[in-house]
Amino acid sequence: MKFLVFIETDSGEVIASSWEALGAALSLSDDVEAVIIGDKISVVTAETIERGAKKVYVVEDETRTLFDLERHRANVKNIRAVSGAGGFLASHTNSGRDLAAALGVDMGAGIIADAL
Repeated sequence: MKFLVFIETDSGEVIASSWEALGAALSLSDDVEAVIIGDKISVVTAETIERGAKKVYVVEDETRTLFDLERHRANVKNIRAVSGAGGFLASHTNSGRDLAAALGVDMGAGIIADAL
């Protein structure tokens, strides 16, 4: 199964638990892609590939420095449709849990929170 992992950033820096989510996805599948949303994230994109993601979807926008559930949800929902990923992982932050719950509703799927 293909997994899509949300790599969460804060001011261009990766939230460390995002790497844990990526590692968990890689332990489940060799087919792992990632999505990064934010500003000044080109270095994060390269590191995500180095850490094992086969492909990284990037939404780089200077107005996206703060998490906005509805905008992130719309972006990730569209990216997941393009990717064809059957699973979605996010870190155990407030933003990650909110995004996973919102996508679960969109996908008609349950979520498992704080499992890593």
